[in-house]
Amino acid sequence: AARDCPRIDVDAARDALSSFVSAEGQQVWVEEGGFIASNTQVPDDAYEIQVMANLPDLADEVTVVPDLDDALGNPFQQEFWSVLKGLWATPDTPTEDIVGPLDDAHEETLSN
Repeated sequence: AARDCPRIDVDAARDALSSFVSAEGQQVWVEEGGFIASNTQVPDDAYEIQVMANLPDLADEVTVVPDLDDALGNPFQQEFWSVLKGLWATPDTPTEDIVGPLDDAHEETLSN
């Protein structure tokens, strides 16, 4: 028997993505408080904060690197987020209870 699967409308998905990354779609993104538009045709006046409009122009002056947790991967990444969520839940957690598990996960990640 054939499995019941939802039909995927690839054309509709492509149209939606094209809309999201268009200048108009990205303008909505920045006007609603998004960070930096991925489309360079978004006008500077769309940004609520002027410095945000200037950031794309400064991008050539810096080297973009991945976040540490993304660069290292697991098990460090998993432990990082676990400790961070724990810190949000219990802000008075002693520093050594945060740093110790992160150091262990860091060493384990580097040894893999």
